[in-house]
Amino acid sequence: MNINKRELFKDFYSKRIYFIHKRESFKEEVVRSKTLNSLLVVKCRDWEKTPLSYLSPKEALAVGIMLFVKKSYRGEKYIKKAIDFCEYAYMETQDREISYLASMALGVLNFEYALVLEEKELRQKFFKVSAAYLKTATENSSNDDHSHLYHAIVQQGRGIELELVAKTLVRASKVSIEPTPIFKLLTGIYAKLNMKEAEAFYRNKYDEELTLERWAA
Repeated sequence: MNINKRELFKDFYSKRIYFIHKRESFKEEVVRSKTLNSLLVVKCRDWEKTPLSYLSPKEALAVGIMLFVKKSYRGEKYIKKAIDFCEYAYMETQDREISYLASMALGVLNFEYALVLEEKELRQKFFKVSAAYLKTATENSSNDDHSHLYHAIVQQGRGIELELVAKTLVRASKVSIEPTPIFKLLTGIYAKLNMKEAEAFYRNKYDEELTLERWAA
């Protein structure tokens, strides 16, 4: 049971941000296609019940992603198990790209785990853990927008002030190669905040990007 590229992105790394971020890849300078493809060939079913200490960080990461993508519908037990595999990958790897992918994965998984918890304090705890791993991912590779966009989603889930969410989205817009959807979101957020100058600024940015896209089409 391998994961495929669409599952890797639409169902995992871009699960909550796919309406903004529709690319099924990372930038090459962040994670090379070779590294991503190496995850796709891991025979995850063979390693699911193997002791973690027997696995390489890459194998553990692939299995963790598979457990979430293909089995999380069975309940929080499988999300927690996915976290265990990805934590092992994060702690054991010496590879920069696998470290980034593992910290991003833990940001995603802890957020998903928080969402299934009913106890408010426990939910907030895992939101914070998610945010911490996403911050690590950002520090590991500041020129990718995945971690910024996911961090904005986590902030919203935690009930962080909308103005701070906007600031995170602004950081994402500065490194995104397709910032148009982010500019649209920022326009709406600043309208809600009644910040007229910021709203006008991002509305102009959105209109400019749309015009450029039409010319390029």
